[in-house]
Amino acid sequence: MIIINLLWFYNGTSFSSPIVASSVGLILSVNQCLMPEDVQYIIKATADPIADASLYPGMVGAGRLNLFQAVLMAQNYGTIAPILNYTEWNTEIYVKGNLVIEQGGILKIFSKVRMSEESKIIIKSGGKLIIDGGFLTNSNGCHNLLWQGIEVQCQYAPNPGIVELYNGAVIENALTGITVNGGAIVRAEDCTLKNNITAVKFLPYYLTNTSYFRNCHFITDDQLKNITSLTPGYFINMKGVKGIEISGCEFINNSPAEYSYNKRGFGIYSDNSQFNVQKFNTVKCRFENLYMGIKAINCQLQVISIMDAEFYNVDKGNFLFNLKTPIIIGNSISLYQNISSDASYGMVIWNCTGYRLENNIVQGLNTASIGFYVINSGTGYNKIYHNDFTNLKYGIQVNS
Repeated sequence: MIIINLLWFYNGTSFSSPIVASSVGLILSVNQCLMPEDVQYIIKATADPIADASLYPGMVGAGRLNLFQAVLMAQNYGTIAPILNYTEWNTEIYVKGNLVIEQGGILKIFSKVRMSEESKIIIKSGGKLIIDGGFLTNSNGCHNLLWQGIEVQCQYAPNPGIVELYNGAVIENALTGITVNGGAIVRAEDCTLKNNITAVKFLPYYLTNTSYFRNCHFITDDQLKNITSLTPGYFINMKGVKGIEISGCEFINNSPAEYSYNKRGFGIYSDNSQFNVQKFNTVKCRFENLYMGIKAINCQLQVISIMDAEFYNVDKGNFLFNLKTPIIIGNSISLYQNISSDASYGMVIWNCTGYRLENNIVQGLNTASIGFYVINSGTGYNKIYHNDFTNLKYGIQVNS
Protein backbone atom coordinates (compact mmCIF):
# COMPACT_ATOMS: atom_id res chain seq x y z
CA MET A 1 0.00 0.00 0.00
CA ILE A 2 1.28 3.42 -0.95
CA ILE A 3 0.11 6.38 1.15
CA ILE A 4 0.79 9.82 -0.21
CA ASN A 5 0.26 12.76 2.13
CA LEU A 6 -0.48 15.93 0.25
CA LEU A 7 -1.22 19.31 1.78
CA TRP A 8 -2.49 22.01 -0.52
CA PHE A 9 -2.71 25.69 0.24
CA TYR A 10 -5.21 28.01 -1.47
CA ASN A 11 -6.13 31.60 -0.98
CA GLY A 12 -8.41 34.19 -2.56
CA THR A 13 -12.12 34.87 -2.61
CA SER A 14 -12.87 32.09 -5.10
CA PHE A 15 -11.91 29.63 -2.40
CA SER A 16 -13.19 31.40 0.73
CA SER A 17 -16.50 32.78 -0.54
CA PRO A 18 -18.20 29.37 -1.09
CA ILE A 19 -17.17 28.31 2.42
CA VAL A 20 -18.68 31.44 3.98
CA ALA A 21 -21.79 31.24 1.76
CA SER A 22 -22.51 27.67 2.81
CA SER A 23 -21.97 28.70 6.43
CA VAL A 24 -24.55 31.45 6.00
CA GLY A 25 -27.03 28.82 4.81
CA LEU A 26 -26.51 26.77 7.97
CA ILE A 27 -26.88 29.85 10.16
CA LEU A 28 -30.16 30.81 8.48
CA SER A 29 -31.45 27.25 8.81
CA VAL A 30 -31.64 27.71 12.59
CA ASN A 31 -32.88 31.33 12.57
CA GLN A 32 -34.49 32.24 9.27
CA CYS A 33 -35.48 35.79 10.24
CA LEU A 34 -31.92 37.07 10.46
CA MET A 35 -30.95 39.98 8.26
CA PRO A 36 -27.58 40.14 6.43
CA GLU A 37 -26.17 42.46 9.08
CA ASP A 38 -27.15 39.95 11.79
CA VAL A 39 -25.41 37.10 10.01
CA GLN A 40 -22.31 39.21 9.49
CA TYR A 41 -22.19 40.08 13.18
CA ILE A 42 -22.58 36.42 14.22
CA ILE A 43 -19.80 35.24 11.91
CA LYS A 44 -17.41 37.94 13.10
CA ALA A 45 -18.29 37.61 16.78
CA THR A 46 -17.65 33.84 16.84
CA ALA A 47 -14.50 33.81 14.68
CA ASP A 48 -11.36 32.34 16.26
CA PRO A 49 -8.49 34.78 16.64
CA ILE A 50 -5.40 34.35 14.50
CA ALA A 51 -2.35 33.90 16.71
CA ASP A 52 0.04 35.80 14.47
CA ALA A 53 -2.47 38.30 13.08
CA SER A 54 -0.14 41.15 13.95
CA LEU A 55 2.24 39.92 11.25
CA TYR A 56 -0.44 40.36 8.60
CA PRO A 57 -2.03 43.75 9.27
CA GLY A 58 -5.36 44.30 7.48
CA MET A 59 -5.30 40.81 5.96
CA VAL A 60 -7.01 38.44 8.42
CA GLY A 61 -10.27 40.30 9.15
CA ALA A 62 -12.18 39.15 12.25
CA GLY A 63 -10.35 35.84 12.39
CA ARG A 64 -10.87 32.23 11.35
CA LEU A 65 -14.45 31.09 10.69
CA ASN A 66 -15.83 28.89 13.49
CA LEU A 67 -19.05 27.53 12.06
CA PHE A 68 -19.94 25.48 15.13
CA GLN A 69 -19.89 28.53 17.40
CA ALA A 70 -21.68 30.64 14.79
CA VAL A 71 -24.59 28.20 14.55
CA LEU A 72 -24.80 27.99 18.35
CA MET A 73 -25.04 31.79 18.59
CA ALA A 74 -27.59 31.98 15.78
CA GLN A 75 -29.95 29.57 17.53
CA ASN A 76 -30.52 32.01 20.39
CA TYR A 77 -29.69 35.27 18.64
CA GLY A 78 -32.43 37.80 19.36
CA THR A 79 -33.69 36.03 22.50
CA ILE A 80 -34.16 38.79 25.09
CA ALA A 81 -34.28 38.20 28.84
CA PRO A 82 -37.43 39.50 30.61
CA ILE A 83 -37.41 43.22 31.36
CA LEU A 84 -37.41 43.59 35.16
CA ASN A 85 -36.52 47.27 35.66
CA TYR A 86 -36.05 50.47 33.67
CA THR A 87 -34.37 49.73 30.33
CA GLU A 88 -33.71 51.89 27.26
CA TRP A 89 -33.08 50.74 23.71
CA ASN A 90 -31.26 53.32 21.61
CA THR A 91 -29.82 51.08 18.87
CA GLU A 92 -31.42 48.69 16.41
CA ILE A 93 -32.52 45.43 18.05
CA TYR A 94 -33.62 42.09 16.63
CA VAL A 95 -36.09 40.07 18.74
CA LYS A 96 -36.72 36.34 18.43
CA GLY A 97 -39.53 34.76 20.44
CA ASN A 98 -41.54 36.53 23.11
CA LEU A 99 -40.24 39.65 24.82
CA VAL A 100 -41.77 39.90 28.30
CA ILE A 101 -41.99 43.07 30.40
CA GLU A 102 -42.61 41.95 33.96
CA GLN A 103 -44.37 43.84 36.75
CA GLY A 104 -42.22 46.85 37.63
CA GLY A 105 -40.34 46.61 34.34
CA ILE A 106 -40.26 49.60 31.96
CA LEU A 107 -38.89 49.36 28.42
CA LYS A 108 -38.42 52.64 26.55
CA ILE A 109 -37.67 52.30 22.84
CA PHE A 110 -36.13 55.10 20.78
CA SER A 111 -34.81 52.93 17.94
CA LYS A 112 -35.87 50.37 15.35
CA VAL A 113 -36.87 46.93 16.64
CA ARG A 114 -37.20 44.04 14.18
CA MET A 115 -39.49 41.20 15.24
CA SER A 116 -39.37 37.61 14.03
CA GLU A 117 -42.51 35.95 12.71
CA GLU A 118 -43.38 34.23 15.99
CA SER A 119 -42.48 37.19 18.20
CA LYS A 120 -44.83 38.95 20.59
CA ILE A 121 -44.23 41.66 23.16
CA ILE A 122 -46.08 40.77 26.38
CA ILE A 123 -46.58 43.51 28.97
CA LYS A 124 -47.68 42.03 32.25
CA SER A 125 -49.73 43.83 34.88
CA GLY A 126 -47.62 46.61 36.33
CA GLY A 127 -45.25 46.64 33.35
CA LYS A 128 -44.90 49.46 30.85
CA LEU A 129 -43.77 49.79 27.25
CA ILE A 130 -42.92 53.29 26.01
CA ILE A 131 -42.27 53.78 22.30
CA ASP A 132 -40.77 57.25 22.07
CA GLY A 133 -40.23 57.76 18.36
CA GLY A 134 -39.27 54.08 18.07
CA PHE A 135 -40.18 51.83 15.17
CA LEU A 136 -41.50 48.28 15.67
CA THR A 137 -41.66 46.20 12.50
CA ASN A 138 -41.22 42.69 11.15
CA SER A 139 -37.80 41.41 10.15
CA ASN A 140 -37.46 41.31 6.37
CA GLY A 141 -35.46 38.13 6.77
CA CYS A 142 -38.73 36.34 7.60
CA HIS A 143 -39.81 36.52 3.97
CA ASN A 144 -41.85 39.59 4.99
CA LEU A 145 -44.15 37.55 7.26
CA LEU A 146 -46.22 39.42 9.83
CA TRP A 147 -45.18 39.35 13.48
CA GLN A 148 -47.64 38.75 16.32
CA GLY A 149 -47.85 42.23 17.88
CA ILE A 150 -48.08 43.58 21.44
CA GLU A 151 -50.22 42.05 24.19
CA VAL A 152 -50.81 44.26 27.22
CA GLN A 153 -52.32 42.61 30.27
CA CYS A 154 -54.21 43.61 33.41
CA GLN A 155 -54.79 41.04 36.13
CA TYR A 156 -56.32 43.61 38.51
CA ALA A 157 -57.47 47.19 37.96
CA PRO A 158 -55.10 49.18 40.22
CA ASN A 159 -52.01 47.87 38.44
CA PRO A 160 -52.59 47.63 34.69
CA GLY A 161 -50.07 47.01 31.97
CA ILE A 162 -49.50 50.18 29.96
CA VAL A 163 -48.42 51.02 26.41
CA GLU A 164 -47.47 54.59 25.53
CA LEU A 165 -46.71 55.78 21.99
CA TYR A 166 -45.64 59.28 21.04
CA ASN A 167 -43.19 61.45 19.06
CA GLY A 168 -43.85 59.65 15.78
CA ALA A 169 -43.76 56.11 17.15
CA VAL A 170 -44.60 53.40 14.58
CA ILE A 171 -46.01 49.89 14.88
CA GLU A 172 -46.28 48.10 11.55
CA ASN A 173 -46.67 44.74 9.85
CA ALA A 174 -48.28 42.81 12.73
CA LEU A 175 -51.29 40.51 12.80
CA THR A 176 -52.63 42.63 15.67
CA GLY A 177 -50.64 45.71 16.53
CA ILE A 178 -51.85 45.94 20.15
CA THR A 179 -54.18 43.57 22.00
CA VAL A 180 -55.59 45.15 25.16
CA ASN A 181 -56.72 42.72 27.86
CA GLY A 182 -59.06 43.81 30.63
CA GLY A 183 -58.24 47.21 32.07
CA ALA A 184 -54.84 47.51 30.42
CA ILE A 185 -54.22 50.98 29.03
CA VAL A 186 -53.02 52.44 25.72
CA ARG A 187 -51.99 56.10 25.61
CA ALA A 188 -51.23 57.05 22.03
CA GLU A 189 -50.50 60.48 20.61
CA ASP A 190 -48.78 61.46 17.36
CA CYS A 191 -48.08 57.87 16.31
CA THR A 192 -48.64 55.60 13.30
CA LEU A 193 -50.06 52.07 13.13
CA LYS A 194 -49.49 50.84 9.60
CA ASN A 195 -50.25 47.65 7.68
CA ASN A 196 -51.50 45.69 10.66
CA ILE A 197 -54.44 43.39 9.91
CA THR A 198 -55.99 44.74 13.12
CA ALA A 199 -54.24 47.78 14.56
CA VAL A 200 -55.73 47.76 18.09
CA LYS A 201 -58.04 45.19 19.67
CA PHE A 202 -59.80 45.75 23.00
CA LEU A 203 -61.08 42.70 24.89
CA PRO A 204 -63.95 42.94 27.42
CA TYR A 205 -63.58 44.90 30.66
CA TYR A 206 -66.42 45.85 33.00
CA LEU A 207 -64.98 49.13 34.33
CA THR A 208 -64.14 52.29 32.40
CA ASN A 209 -60.99 52.03 30.30
CA THR A 210 -59.03 55.29 30.10
CA SER A 211 -57.20 54.52 26.85
CA TYR A 212 -56.96 57.28 24.25
CA PHE A 213 -55.75 57.90 20.70
CA ARG A 214 -54.92 61.49 19.78
CA ASN A 215 -53.64 62.63 16.41
CA CYS A 216 -52.79 59.05 15.44
CA HIS A 217 -52.49 57.68 11.92
CA PHE A 218 -54.00 54.30 11.08
CA ILE A 219 -52.78 53.41 7.60
CA THR A 220 -52.97 50.65 5.00
CA ASP A 221 -50.78 50.99 1.91
CA ASP A 222 -49.58 48.83 -0.99
CA GLN A 223 -46.90 47.19 1.15
CA LEU A 224 -49.53 45.08 2.95
CA LYS A 225 -50.34 43.25 -0.28
CA ASN A 226 -46.66 42.36 -0.64
CA ILE A 227 -46.51 40.89 2.88
CA THR A 228 -49.69 38.81 3.15
CA SER A 229 -52.73 37.54 1.29
CA LEU A 230 -54.88 38.68 4.22
CA THR A 231 -57.06 41.72 3.60
CA PRO A 232 -57.37 44.77 5.86
CA GLY A 233 -59.49 44.15 8.95
CA TYR A 234 -60.24 46.73 11.65
CA PHE A 235 -58.08 49.67 12.60
CA ILE A 236 -59.73 49.67 16.05
CA ASN A 237 -61.79 46.68 17.23
CA MET A 238 -63.62 46.96 20.57
CA LYS A 239 -65.73 44.40 22.38
CA GLY A 240 -67.24 44.99 25.80
CA VAL A 241 -65.29 48.12 26.79
CA LYS A 242 -66.22 51.70 27.59
CA GLY A 243 -64.54 55.06 27.79
CA ILE A 244 -62.26 54.92 24.72
CA GLU A 245 -61.32 58.37 23.39
CA ILE A 246 -60.52 58.77 19.68
CA SER A 247 -59.53 62.35 18.88
CA GLY A 248 -58.20 63.83 15.65
CA CYS A 249 -57.12 60.49 14.18
CA GLU A 250 -57.06 59.38 10.55
CA PHE A 251 -58.06 55.94 9.29
CA ILE A 252 -56.95 55.60 5.67
CA ASN A 253 -56.49 52.88 3.09
CA ASN A 254 -53.99 54.39 0.66
CA SER A 255 -54.32 51.47 -1.77
CA PRO A 256 -58.06 51.03 -2.34
CA ALA A 257 -57.54 49.78 -5.89
CA GLU A 258 -55.80 46.68 -4.51
CA TYR A 259 -59.02 45.42 -2.89
CA SER A 260 -62.68 44.99 -3.79
CA TYR A 261 -64.87 47.66 -2.21
CA ASN A 262 -66.03 45.39 0.65
CA LYS A 263 -62.49 44.22 1.48
CA ARG A 264 -61.00 47.64 2.13
CA GLY A 265 -61.36 47.42 5.89
CA PHE A 266 -63.17 49.18 8.74
CA GLY A 267 -62.08 52.27 10.60
CA ILE A 268 -63.73 51.36 13.92
CA TYR A 269 -65.70 48.26 14.86
CA SER A 270 -67.49 48.31 18.20
CA ASP A 271 -69.60 45.58 19.82
CA ASN A 272 -71.22 46.43 23.17
CA SER A 273 -68.67 49.20 23.65
CA GLN A 274 -68.73 52.93 24.33
CA PHE A 275 -66.38 55.37 22.63
CA ASN A 276 -66.19 58.99 21.55
CA VAL A 277 -64.96 60.20 18.15
CA GLN A 278 -64.12 63.89 18.27
CA LYS A 279 -61.71 66.62 17.21
CA PHE A 280 -58.26 67.00 18.72
CA ASN A 281 -57.91 70.73 19.07
CA THR A 282 -58.94 71.71 15.52
CA VAL A 283 -57.99 68.40 13.84
CA LYS A 284 -60.92 66.23 12.81
CA CYS A 285 -60.99 62.46 12.60
CA ARG A 286 -60.93 61.27 8.98
CA PHE A 287 -62.02 57.92 7.51
CA GLU A 288 -60.95 57.43 3.89
CA ASN A 289 -61.15 54.71 1.21
CA LEU A 290 -62.74 52.17 3.56
CA TYR A 291 -65.66 49.77 3.31
CA MET A 292 -67.14 51.18 6.53
CA GLY A 293 -65.98 54.12 8.52
CA ILE A 294 -67.59 53.06 11.81
CA LYS A 295 -69.71 50.03 12.67
CA ALA A 296 -71.18 50.11 16.19
CA ILE A 297 -73.61 47.49 17.48
CA ASN A 298 -75.29 46.36 20.71
CA CYS A 299 -74.64 49.24 23.11
CA GLN A 300 -77.67 49.94 25.31
CA LEU A 301 -76.13 51.30 28.51
CA GLN A 302 -73.62 53.92 27.36
CA VAL A 303 -73.75 56.84 24.91
CA ILE A 304 -71.69 56.62 21.72
CA SER A 305 -70.81 59.94 20.12
CA ILE A 306 -69.40 60.60 16.64
CA MET A 307 -68.80 64.29 16.14
CA ASP A 308 -67.12 66.51 13.54
CA ALA A 309 -65.58 63.63 11.58
CA GLU A 310 -64.89 63.36 7.84
CA PHE A 311 -65.76 60.24 5.86
CA TYR A 312 -64.40 60.23 2.32
CA ASN A 313 -64.86 57.59 -0.40
CA VAL A 314 -66.53 55.09 1.93
CA ASP A 315 -69.24 52.59 1.05
CA LYS A 316 -70.95 53.10 4.40
CA GLY A 317 -70.07 56.00 6.65
CA ASN A 318 -71.68 54.75 9.87
CA PHE A 319 -73.53 51.50 10.49
CA LEU A 320 -75.37 51.69 13.82
CA PHE A 321 -77.36 48.73 15.14
CA ASN A 322 -79.15 48.24 18.44
CA LEU A 323 -77.83 51.40 20.10
CA LYS A 324 -79.41 53.60 22.74
CA THR A 325 -79.02 57.40 22.49
CA PRO A 326 -76.16 57.61 19.96
CA ILE A 327 -75.11 61.19 19.14
CA ILE A 328 -74.02 61.79 15.52
CA ILE A 329 -73.39 65.49 14.93
CA GLY A 330 -71.44 67.64 12.46
CA ASN A 331 -70.00 64.91 10.23
CA SER A 332 -69.40 65.06 6.48
CA ILE A 333 -69.73 61.90 4.41
CA SER A 334 -68.70 61.41 0.78
CA LEU A 335 -69.81 58.04 -0.55
CA TYR A 336 -67.93 55.62 -2.78
CA GLN A 337 -69.52 54.63 -6.07
CA ASN A 338 -69.29 50.84 -5.99
CA ILE A 339 -70.11 48.80 -9.07
CA SER A 340 -72.12 46.12 -7.25
CA SER A 341 -75.88 46.09 -6.83
CA ASP A 342 -75.48 47.13 -3.18
CA ALA A 343 -76.38 50.71 -2.38
CA SER A 344 -73.97 52.98 -0.53
CA TYR A 345 -75.25 54.58 2.66
CA GLY A 346 -74.15 57.61 4.57
CA MET A 347 -75.63 56.11 7.73
CA VAL A 348 -77.59 53.01 8.58
CA ILE A 349 -79.57 53.48 11.81
CA TRP A 350 -81.16 50.12 12.61
CA ASN A 351 -83.05 49.21 15.76
CA CYS A 352 -81.76 52.31 17.56
CA THR A 353 -83.61 54.63 19.93
CA GLY A 354 -83.10 58.08 21.39
CA TYR A 355 -80.67 59.04 18.62
CA ARG A 356 -79.60 62.54 17.51
CA LEU A 357 -78.53 63.00 13.89
CA GLU A 358 -77.80 66.68 13.44
CA ASN A 359 -75.86 68.96 11.07
CA ASN A 360 -74.43 66.12 9.00
CA ILE A 361 -73.64 66.34 5.29
CA VAL A 362 -73.96 63.35 2.96
CA GLN A 363 -72.84 63.52 -0.66
CA GLY A 364 -73.23 60.71 -3.20
CA LEU A 365 -71.58 60.08 -6.54
CA ASN A 366 -74.70 58.73 -8.20
CA THR A 367 -78.41 58.46 -7.61
CA ALA A 368 -78.20 54.88 -6.31
CA SER A 369 -76.89 56.01 -2.92
CA ILE A 370 -78.91 56.79 0.21
CA GLY A 371 -78.14 59.38 2.87
CA PHE A 372 -79.74 57.94 6.02
CA TYR A 373 -81.35 54.49 6.04
CA VAL A 374 -83.48 54.30 9.19
CA ILE A 375 -84.96 50.93 10.18
CA ASN A 376 -87.18 49.98 13.12
CA SER A 377 -86.54 52.96 15.39
CA GLY A 378 -87.38 52.62 19.08
CA THR A 379 -89.83 54.69 21.11
CA GLY A 380 -87.26 57.11 22.54
CA TYR A 381 -87.02 60.71 21.39
CA ASN A 382 -85.38 60.34 17.98
CA LYS A 383 -84.14 63.53 16.33
CA ILE A 384 -83.05 64.03 12.71
CA TYR A 385 -82.41 67.71 12.20
CA HIS A 386 -80.66 70.11 9.83
CA ASN A 387 -78.80 67.53 7.72
CA ASP A 388 -77.79 68.17 4.10
CA PHE A 389 -78.07 65.59 1.28
CA THR A 390 -76.67 65.90 -2.26
CA ASN A 391 -76.76 63.67 -5.37
CA LEU A 392 -78.50 60.71 -3.74
CA LYS A 393 -81.43 58.45 -4.58
CA TYR A 394 -83.00 59.28 -1.22
CA GLY A 395 -81.87 61.70 1.44
CA ILE A 396 -83.64 59.69 4.14
CA GLN A 397 -85.29 56.29 3.68
CA VAL A 398 -87.36 55.02 6.61
CA ASN A 399 -88.54 51.42 6.98
CA SER A 400 -90.54 50.10 9.89
